[in-house]
Amino acid sequence: MHRTEAAATMFFTVPGPKMIWEWEELGYDHSKFTCSDGSTVILDNDSCKLSLKPIAWNYYSDPYRYHLYQVFSSLIKLKEKNDLFRTTDFSLSVTAPTKTMHLNSASANATILANFDLVSKDMDPAFQHTGTWYEYFSHTNIDVTDVNAKITLGPGDYRLYTDVQLAAPDIIPLAVRNVNNDNNIIRLYPNPTTGNFTLVPSETGQLTLALYDVSGSKVFEYRGFAQGKSAIYLDPALPSGFYMYEVKINSSLSQGKLIIR
Repeated sequence: MHRTEAAATMFFTVPGPKMIWEWEELGYDHSKFTCSDGSTVILDNDSCKLSLKPIAWNYYSDPYRYHLYQVFSSLIKLKEKNDLFRTTDFSLSVTAPTKTMHLNSASANATILANFDLVSKDMDPAFQHTGTWYEYFSHTNIDVTDVNAKITLGPGDYRLYTDVQLAAPDIIPLAVRNVNNDNNIIRLYPNPTTGNFTLVPSETGQLTLALYDVSGSKVFEYRGFAQGKSAIYLDPALPSGFYMYEVKINSSLSQGKLIIR
């Protein structure tokens, strides 16, 4: 997953139109040669290319896959909202396992690094200038006095530096993520539902519930204060369909699927 995040960081930030494989944002691991029964044909055999592929909704329950999804989402939003990632002034150095990319515009510059090797590497960032540079994912900054001072990246690591600070990405770090797929921090019922449902938290604290449709768009959000096991009645007024829910209470996170009939 980490290497796919690195690849996405190099892929989405370079200007130009993009296309991704189905479920790639969740690390889909079935090739285009997978048949509808789950078997895989020999490469270059076209017989199963258009076959239905295994459904991967359960991937959302994997914290590492969901982290990858959030990285994809943040990078796409970054590309949509910042002219820097639509510039025509850019350069690539991508023939080696360590790859760099530089983007330049009138308002900002970016230096992007990724290490696809199997060992740690000292990389020359070749920053466009000295001064303060901001790393997008960690939301930290460095004071660059030597544009060629080496930066060590572990295998699969990546960095996205800009010389203007961008809004922090909406990504929950895996280091603090506490995913409770068995809903230890909540009860949500009925599910399936005909429209409304009840949420019963098991913790006290600030609570956020978000519902996402099958395209990944947020279609409903509730914010409030969870008081122990006090029930919260919700009526999102959404059409019938399949939704993913995400409930955050303090630093805990619970995810799952909600079906509205």
